[in-house]
Amino acid sequence: MVIPAGLDGAPVVVGESAGPATMVTVALFGGDRQSLAYGGPAGLDRQTRRSGKMGERKVTVAAEVGLHARPAATFVQRAKLAPMDITVEKPYGGGPVNGKSILAIMALDVRQGETVVISADGDGSEEVLDELAAIAGAP
Repeated sequence: MVIPAGLDGAPVVVGESAGPATMVTVALFGGDRQSLAYGGPAGLDRQTRRSGKMGERKVTVAAEVGLHARPAATFVQRAKLAPMDITVEKPYGGGPVNGKSILAIMALDVRQGETVVISADGDGSEEVLDELAAIAGAP
């Protein structure tokens, strides 16, 4: 998994370990490294999310750049306005990531034509999910 990098100092993911939250080691410009944890809401396992107790939307990403750069920023800006936890995951790989974290969203490396599952639970989650699905599915 690689986050776009360049001489401007953008980070590159150099290691990852799975657990209750995914731990990612990021190499920063100049050789420094920093470890970050990301994952879904505490206490929610895959079975809970799939049992129908949470709202979710499956969306095929249409943007040419995938869910990166501007689409990711727009998605995260809207997600941060929601009072509930929001997670995003690829259906066939890895666990959920925090939908309010630009680093976590970009680390998913979602490309055009791939499907993501967006989940949220709480009052107003259906409306928020509709808006986030529209953002993720916009060309």
